[in-house]
Formats: sequence, C-alpha cells, structure tokens
Amino acid sequence: MILKRLECQPPKIANSEIGKGLPILERLGFLRKAESATSLPCQECDGGTSLPIQFLRNRESGKSHAYISCPHCGLTEVELQQLDRWRIDPVAVLQAILGSISKSVRQPTEVFPGQLWNAGKIHLAGQLREVFFIAGYRSTSGSALTTYLRTHPKCIVLMPSEIGVSRLGTASENFVVAIESFAFLDGGNINVQRDVLEKRIAYFFGDSKPKTRPKRRESRLGDIEALELEFTEHLRAARDYAVTTRDLTGTAKLLKKPTRDEFAKRAGVSASSVTRCMADPAGWKLQRMWHLADDLDAIIGYRED
Repeated sequence: MILKRLECQPPKIANSEIGKGLPILERLGFLRKAESATSLPCQECDGGTSLPIQFLRNRESGKSHAYISCPHCGLTEVELQQLDRWRIDPVAVLQAILGSISKSVRQPTEVFPGQLWNAGKIHLAGQLREVFFIAGYRSTSGSALTTYLRTHPKCIVLMPSEIGVSRLGTASENFVVAIESFAFLDGGNINVQRDVLEKRIAYFFGDSKPKTRPKRRESRLGDIEALELEFTEHLRAARDYAVTTRDLTGTAKLLKKPTRDEFAKRAGVSASSVTRCMADPAGWKLQRMWHLADDLDAIIGYRED
C-alpha cells in the first residue's frame, strides 16, 4: 500500500487504510503527520461521495465532536482518528530499502523536486552502479526527467511499484525496476531479495547473456516470448474491460486472470514451463505482467513497453 501511494502526488494515506501497520510505519520513519481530512464518505450507505466534516460542541462536556450529514442516513458521528492523514516520506522509504542492500548509503540528492532523487553509487551485480529514484511519475510532466536520465545510460532507476513502471513505459531506455518486485515488509522489518534484483540487472546489461546459447536455452527464450505475447493480450483485454465497466457503471472491474495452465495452452507451451520461464532472469517481464493482472489501478494505467 505504501509503495503504491508513492505513485500519487502528494503521497498521502489515511489511518483507515494503514490499519494495524501504523506503529511499524512510524517506527521505520516512513510517515509524517499531514493535514486532517475535511470530508469523508458515508460508511453506512457507501455512497462514494465525500461529505464535509461538521464539528458540533457538546453542551454538557464542552467537547467538540465530528459529524457528517448524509442525505440518506442522516447525521453520523465520526471518530477523530478517522480524520488523521499521513504524508509518506519517499526519501525515508528509499533510504530504508537501500540500507538493506548496502551499508554505505548516502543522503539522496533531490534532482527534480518531489519526483527524482540521486541516491549515489551502490555495489550491485558485480559493479558500482549509480542509483536514481522516481516517485509520482506523470507522463505530462516527465519529459525533462527522462531527458535527464538519458545522460546516465548505465544507471539503475528505482520506482515504488509496477504502476509507476507501467506509466513510464518506453519513455526511458534505462534499467527501471519496481521496488515492490524485490522488497517487502516482513514482521515489521524490510526484506530485500537482492539476488532477484541483481539477476535482472545482470541480464539487462548483458552480464549474464552467454555468447553461445545451448538449444535448451533457445527453447526457453522462445517459450518466454510466446508467453509474453499471451500475457500482453490479456492485459490489453483487462484494461479495455476495466475502462468500459468504469464508464458504464461508475466502478471499474477486474477481468479474471487465466491460470498458468490456461496461459500455457494459449501460448502452445507445456504447463510446467510457465513457472520455469517466470523464474528465468530473462522472464522478469512475465513476472511483472503476472502481478499487474491482479492490480486494478495498474491495469487501468497499463501501457505497453
């Protein structure tokens, strides 16, 4: 949830969305108190429309209480904690992730205010590599950002989630990876799958590509290509379905994702090869598309690489 919210501008989140994770996120330093909400939707009828908060004073206690006035449900009291809003600190999140990868992490430098940071150089996949971080990317204001990144062709570009990577699409030729694909919270601590990240880096820059591929390897790469085509067709259909249902009913719906066996049949490959293809360093795109198919927000904003 935190990583996906970093794709928003500004990156804010409510108490009700965080739930029991609030103490953990505060301990990690990811949250800063923001302005309280001035409106909320009615929870009784789930009308969807936000209603303004009204404060009424209790004559006996002298204390103020918050209410919303719903045309269907009437006056409903709102707990003051429901009004709390938090701003997510992108630099704190970035430093925590990088700190789990390397002991020598510098304070990130803001290159484009609120959008792009330079985190310095970190030893990854056998080399010292420059790392940049993008949060809240929008194509309408990202041309200067992507132009700047072209002057750093060997850098690693981190984005919070696959939603951001999908939005960026082909605008950048750099190596771009979603933090959520290799890092996650586990019992209040950050768990980084460094090997997953480094395999993808090595493959992108050609460090792991053999000069002569064995026949089995050629077959695997052919299966990956066939599966990518089928995954792409599903994501296109899912995007069209989500947009159409949103326009017709006001609520976007997620198209059911086929099983791995069904994808295998469509692509003309064996069912067992799907898992092997997704685990292969060359199959990183398959992994991304497989997870995208379950994310309604990412589906709506899907752009083909």
